[in-house]
Amino acid sequence: MSGEVALRPARPGDAAALVALAQALAAHHGPDSTATAETIARDALGVAPWVHVIVAEAEGEIAGRAVLGRTAYLPFGSRHAEIQDHFVTGARRGCGIGTALVAACVEARAAGPAGP
Repeated sequence: MSGEVALRPARPGDAAALVALAQALAAHHGPDSTATAETIARDALGVAPWVHVIVAEAEGEIAGRAVLGRTAYLPFGSRHAEIQDHFVTGARRGCGIGTALVAACVEARAAGPAGP
């Protein structure tokens, strides 16, 4: 990795960057993104977020993110956090950021239902 990369939970000020990442992911895979700062704030940045987002910050910019969604398996009485997706900007790919994001998700999962 070139430069220092910090992993942290997404914050309200990250909404615009998260929209840009959603658009970049959609451009890479299709279809077009319909994410807005409002939907990102609603789903990932509120008091009781629907998903948990971990961002990778490098040189003052968000270079990637991973999304953990919560799920419950009622027949087994268990709860889990699953990686829904992760994305690293093109310029930062191949530097280990994706691996670091997945490792952070594994750590968050290990924290259990109170974690992510």
